[in-house]
Amino acid sequence: MTTSSSESRPTPPAVPAAFLEDYLESYVREEFSRYPDIRVRRSPQDNEPGVLVRSDSREYFFPFEWMKPGRFKEVQDQVLRILDLLT
Repeated sequence: MTTSSSESRPTPPAVPAAFLEDYLESYVREEFSRYPDIRVRRSPQDNEPGVLVRSDSREYFFPFEWMKPGRFKEVQDQVLRILDLLT
């Protein structure tokens, strides 16, 4: 099926960046909620915004740019890598 150039798909509304940042932090916090020694917090640096996950000896970084369309798999992969190290 072809479409004429005058037909276009509606553009989905933009999601506010603050919502995506909150969602990333909540998602990561929930994934590690059963590990009391894991600390989840936002990065204090404005030049590299994201979420930090700290275990006893390591720190992991989840940049907010991973919340862009098509990149959430990077968040999921990083969570799985950390969980593998914890178990």
